[in-house]
Amino acid sequence: MLYRICGILILGLLAVFLLTGCGAYATAPVTGVLISDVSAPVAVGMADKTPSKHGESSVTSIFGLFAWGDASIKAAVSKASIKKIYWVDYQSVNVLGLYSKYIVHVYGE
Repeated sequence: MLYRICGILILGLLAVFLLTGCGAYATAPVTGVLISDVSAPVAVGMADKTPSKHGESSVTSIFGLFAWGDASIKAAVSKASIKKIYWVDYQSVNVLGLYSKYIVHVYGE
């Protein structure tokens, strides 16, 4: 009986841990329960132009407990030396809420 109570308690705590971290709430137009890897637009300015440069910036989260990075448009523009932004997209990756990554893609010249 004690093992059963401990097992239920551990499962409950694990569920709370996995479903309440930052990794469980990564921004995405749709989400998958097990795995999701989706992209969507953030902003469009000159979608008819062909970009000569592509910059990206990202943040990563592990277990919803540890998170690091800079996913700002400014960081992506700086990395690629973009002077004129054509459009911005993002990509959101999530694996069981244990690993999440949010990537900002900036296209321009």
